[in-house]
This record gives sequence, C-alpha cells and structure tokens, in this order.
Amino acid sequence: MRTNGTHPIDVRLHDELDTVLGNRAITGFGHDGDGELYLCSGIGGLIWKIVPAGMVLDVPQLEAGIPSSISVVGATPNTPIAITYSNTGMGRFTYPIGVTFDLHRPSVLAELTTDAQGEVTFAVTPPVGAAGRTAWWQAGQVGGASNVIVETVD
Repeated sequence: MRTNGTHPIDVRLHDELDTVLGNRAITGFGHDGDGELYLCSGIGGLIWKIVPAGMVLDVPQLEAGIPSSISVVGATPNTPIAITYSNTGMGRFTYPIGVTFDLHRPSVLAELTTDAQGEVTFAVTPPVGAAGRTAWWQAGQVGGASNVIVETVD
C-alpha cells in the first residue's frame, strides 16, 4: 500500500501479488537498517525488496571531507526539489512549500530543479566533524517525498 501521508492511494491485495509472484507463498515481512521493506517466501527461500513507485533517493556511502553526489530519480520533471537530512531521526515535518517529510526537524541541504526526466544530482561534502554521525536523508517536492535513507558517515 502507498499513502499520500494521510490516506491510502494505491493498494494491492495479496491475490494481486500472487499474479506477480506466481505460486510463491509470502511467509513474512522485514526491514533493513535503512528502513527498506522486504517480503520473503518459504518456497525457494526468495526475498524481494519493496521499491516505492515515484521518487527514489540514492545516497552513496558518504565519507567526511570527501565530495560525493546524492541523486534523485522519478521526480516530477522541471520542478523544484529539496534534499533534507536530520541528525535526530524519523518524525513528521511539513516544509513551508507544503511538502511533508518523514524526518524529525530536518535541515535543507539544497533546493534545485529537476531536469526534463525528473532527475537531479546534489553535490555534498560532509564536514570532517560528521565522521561517525548518523543522518536520515529524504528528498521532496510538492506532490510527494522520496524514500528515507539512514547512513553513518565514515
């Protein structure tokens, strides 16, 4: 199920998943350290990662003092987008332009405009003092927000 932050907007029933997954029984759910959701099957020991439709944020392993790039794909083309981070974890914060982030008191790293394909890349250099600190990252634009990435800076 996907939500718009308040109400379900895309719901797939288990029998619809059977059409996609075949006769593989879904036996459980789990999540990783980044909060990404997984399905597992008792038939064949298969594991599937649930990937959200729409905007997807990709944060590489960041190293303090080393320049890197954070990218977003699947966003609305030619539209302003903000990349945010929180040092205090998950929460709920509505940005003044009407975007609701799933982060606790996030800071805005940058605001850019997506290209004609709905993609954008942000340049980031974590400060040397960020080594060993954990940050929660999320991108957002009017109409939605991306997945959340949790990462400890090397």
